[in-house]
Amino acid sequence: MDAAAWLAHWADAEARYLAERDERYRRIGALRNPAPTVVAGPVVLEPAHEVELDSCPVAAARRVAAAAGACGWAVRLTRAVAAVPRVGVLESWAVRCARGGDERLWACWWGGSFNAAQYWRAGCNVESLGFRTVARRRGVMDAIEGRRVT
Repeated sequence: MDAAAWLAHWADAEARYLAERDERYRRIGALRNPAPTVVAGPVVLEPAHEVELDSCPVAAARRVAAAAGACGWAVRLTRAVAAVPRVGVLESWAVRCARGGDERLWACWWGGSFNAAQYWRAGCNVESLGFRTVARRRGVMDAIEGRRVT
């Protein structure tokens, strides 16, 4: 084999080796770093805004807002609407309360059912609340009325 033929053979083998190496690295990279999956998140159709108490169809939210107002809390009721994948259109209602400069409480309902609530007082940690009083966890009405659960 003369030198020109040998160099052509070597260049062909080198090109095959580099192509195989690149393909092998591409496969390894695809296994270690799969393509990102795009998950559509909620789309806000109507951002949270304050509404009148009479316009809320969630009876529990109306009761909480009325009780908070009767106990001296400043009360705001807000509504928001979002389109959530695999759920549909979801309407959320939130009761936001403040008393003095050092107490805050909020409770929210998603799609008509209770979701979450929290109470905060200056100098204390945020306390998660249940809707009703359950084993060592206060309910929303307990926090509004100032009752402690031991």
